[in-house]
Amino acid sequence: SELGWGSGRDLAYNWQGLLQRTRQAMHGHESHYLELRYEQLLSAPENLLDSVFAFLGVAQCGADIVQQFRKRYGSDAFSPGRGSSLILPQETLRQFLAVAGDTQAALGYPVPVI
Repeated sequence: SELGWGSGRDLAYNWQGLLQRTRQAMHGHESHYLELRYEQLLSAPENLLDSVFAFLGVAQCGADIVQQFRKRYGSDAFSPGRGSSLILPQETLRQFLAVAGDTQAALGYPVPVI
């Protein structure tokens, strides 16, 4: 596939397995684990960066970083798909959802009906 992970099914098994293994490994060590979402980086980069800095116990300067990043790379620097025209083929998405659709829904992601 265009994603380099094989089929939609392979992508789903890899993503879901990585998520599950990471969560299992960090069980009981939640104070040493912070889960991030790409969508949060796009929608509220300052807040996401500040949550990372707070987790690390350092000064929160997300707004300054985002401001400098946008100054350097443009106001659309956090726009979804910037510089990419990748759209998951419907068959790949169908394969992915057949394996990991329940996980997607449990995480609060909208699961399209195909």
